[in-house]
Formats: sequence, C-alpha cells, structure tokens
Amino acid sequence: MKPFSYRCLLQIVLLQFLRQSISLAVCEGDLNSTSGVITSPNVNNFYCEWEHNGEANPNSTFVLTLLNAQIGQLELNNCRYLATSLYIYSGNDLLAEFCGNFTSEIVVNPYHSTKVVAQNLISKELNPPVMKFNLSYTVHPCGGILTGPHNVITSPNFPDNYLPNIDCAWAINYPEGQQI
Repeated sequence: MKPFSYRCLLQIVLLQFLRQSISLAVCEGDLNSTSGVITSPNVNNFYCEWEHNGEANPNSTFVLTLLNAQIGQLELNNCRYLATSLYIYSGNDLLAEFCGNFTSEIVVNPYHSTKVVAQNLISKELNPPVMKFNLSYTVHPCGGILTGPHNVITSPNFPDNYLPNIDCAWAINYPEGQQI
C-alpha cells in the first residue's frame, strides 16, 4: 500500500474508535451549488467533511473564503494537542491547515476536487466549543487545468470586461524537462 492509503486506513480506524468511545458527531455534505456557506457545528467532538467535485465544469476555479474562525483555545495555542483543525484538500494534497483565529483567508483551487475537513476530536470537556467558523465558497467561471503543448490564458469574460470580484487560477501541467 502507498503511504496515503495507510493514512486513510488509519483515519478510518481512528474515527470508528472515536465514534464508539466518545460519541463523535459526524457531519458531511456535497458542495454542488455555485456558492454557499459552511458553518461549524456548535458542539465539541465532531468530524465533518464537505466535498466539491468540479468535473462537470473543468474551466472553473473553486474559491474558499474563511470569513471568521476561532479554532483551538488561545491560552493553549496547540491545535494538534486538541486534535482541532480545519483542513482544505485538493484531491489528496493538503492546500491549507488552519489553527487559531482568522478572518478573510482565501484558498483558491483550479483542480476538480476540493475537500473541507473540520475536526475537533478530543476536547469534549471544554466549554464553550473550541472550534467555530464560517466559510463561504464560490465557483468562478474561469481557470482550470491546462495540458498539452499549446494553450491560451485570457482574462475572465474575454473579450468583454473583466468581471468584478473574480479569483481565477490555472494549473499548468507539462512533462518534466519541457519549457513553458
């Protein structure tokens, strides 16, 4: 098995153990609309996973904005000790990990799959909950993945005016040793 497979297997076993031993709240969902808001559950002991699959619209960019977050207790300042974190993945690759207090953090992903994972596994006795966040997401009609020997990148809405408040990202995949 590859290292990622071991990590996934370990996470599944750990989650099953935690669900049985500390009554873990689980939440999940699909982010299929073009925009929306994700809000943390107002409890401790949870594992939540939301996923966006953009294969239906490959020429788009998935934009996450962390509107407001309090993750972990300030006096402890140690999210790993509390097993409290907010993760953003692109496929199997970790794009961002948040611990602490944040506002207006933006994560942009041109790839087809984006997953948001929020976990607060150990801090059952802490009150109030040590993880609160609001996260908005939007799918912008630009960007995507470029492959092959010839491609053109234009501004969004080209040849018309650039749309306001649009974030776009392109991933350029090319064979090793070739110049861009």
